[in-house]
Amino acid sequence: MRFLQGILIIWGAMSLTVQAQTWSQPVREVEKSARTAVTGNCNDVEVYGGQISSNVVQCNFYPVSRVSEAELYTRVPAGKVLVVEDLSVRCYKHNSDGFSGVFFNTGNRKYIPLQLQSTASGTGRQIYVSSLPITMYAPAGERVTSSFTMMANANQHASCFVSYYGHLVDLQ
Repeated sequence: MRFLQGILIIWGAMSLTVQAQTWSQPVREVEKSARTAVTGNCNDVEVYGGQISSNVVQCNFYPVSRVSEAELYTRVPAGKVLVVEDLSVRCYKHNSDGFSGVFFNTGNRKYIPLQLQSTASGTGRQIYVSSLPITMYAPAGERVTSSFTMMANANQHASCFVSYYGHLVDLQ
């Protein structure tokens, strides 16, 4: 009888252990309060006829919850790190020209692959797009920039628009 009681006690303890592992435990994310969501864009990244590469364009970013133009940043503020988590690109060019590369820079340069979305009939104007999850970091004081190059001198005007999302993290 004692043997059977011992087995039942062990079996009961094991079933409680297994049962305790079948549901998830809530976890509090303590870093969340130190983050500020931001969005940014790089306007007018352009190449004109006869050029092979665009100028390096400075990108602006601002808190999603901004209340004034004073919160528009061109550099990562002191005491913060910018974490870019999502990047979208839309580029236009003539079908006689070819993109060599589109780049996004947060202190280290990242090549952005493009995919042809459509060609306008009659004009030869092509639209290329890209959207990708990404993790890039920009330290305090760093500028975020974008640029692109063509395979050869452009015959006609080409341009790109880059937008990105992420957050600023307080350094501690």
